Amino acid sequence: MDKNKSFLLGAIILSVSILAAAVLISNSINHISMGLSAIENILVNQVDEKNILTFDEAADYLHISTTSLKFMCSDISGVQIPYLKVDGQYVFAKQGLDKWLETTRLNLDFN
Repeated sequence: MDKNKSFLLGAIILSVSILAAAVLISNSINHISMGLSAIENILVNQVDEKNILTFDEAADYLHISTTSLKFMCSDISGVQIPYLKVDGQYVFAKQGLDKWLETTRLNLDFN
């Protein structure tokens, strides 16, 4: 009879442990899911806001002609506008242009 009581007690303890673990895992999954949803919202907002500009978009963003932008990107201009050339195409980071504009404005104000 003692073996049956021990077995029953062990089965109850094991069942409670499994139930507690299931609750903990469920809560963890909910927290992870909420975190993933927040990350997804951040990524969607970043994709919606265009951060990388083509040559024409950068000229529009800077309110200058494409000819002026082409000259500014040339080595002879002396202007250090931030850009990358990818497969022969100019690519501009909007944030980089914003920083460049800010420093250019500061230089113009003090010269």
